[in-house]
Amino acid sequence: MIFLDYVRINCYDIWLAQWADKAIWGNHYGIWQHSNSGSVDWINGRVDLDIAYKDYPKIIKEAGINGFGSEAKPEPPKPFEPVKPSSGYKVGDKVILNGPVYGDSYGGGKGKTFSGRTCTVTRTADGRKCPVYVDELGWVTLDSIHKAGSSGSAAPVLRVGAKVQYSGPLYGDSYGGGKGKTVSGTYTVSRIIKDRKCGVLLNDGLGWVPAGGCKVVG
Repeated sequence: MIFLDYVRINCYDIWLAQWADKAIWGNHYGIWQHSNSGSVDWINGRVDLDIAYKDYPKIIKEAGINGFGSEAKPEPPKPFEPVKPSSGYKVGDKVILNGPVYGDSYGGGKGKTFSGRTCTVTRTADGRKCPVYVDELGWVTLDSIHKAGSSGSAAPVLRVGAKVQYSGPLYGDSYGGGKGKTVSGTYTVSRIIKDRKCGVLLNDGLGWVPAGGCKVVG
């Protein structure tokens, strides 16, 4: 016969095995095994039946015992932040168009070219060659538009026909060859070649000058 020191085991939860209709154990217990002749679907033979009065799986996991590590608390979900359009434009923006429009956002179906036209952005397609759709005209490239002023009027932009102030030498070609005389005054842009050292032609052949030296005044 085994005698238990109830004082010494009182700090533990008791798993009481007492096969009866009612437990008559006088001390506390966390689980009661009330039968050894139960049945469970898909199990052959008789089984023990138990009632747990505590959520032991949860207690064990939170304590990090019996092979379970302490569960890290999940990080709270981050608030949703809408993706900002990479084009820098959004529907409703007013822009000034200086260039052609296209039939699709991939740059297909090149259409009419506009100069200094104020338009409204109606659609965007980030990551495309022509990511901005203006009015009902078509899709445009980013280098052909810029944001209009707060009043909706065009901000000064270097373009064919623009009036510019320039002080410096004239060149014989757009690559910066054939440096000529130095001038200072207001001139009309007659041609622009992008990415050239001196890509701006003044006054129908006066000379080529660097774009960075031109201040647009009209």
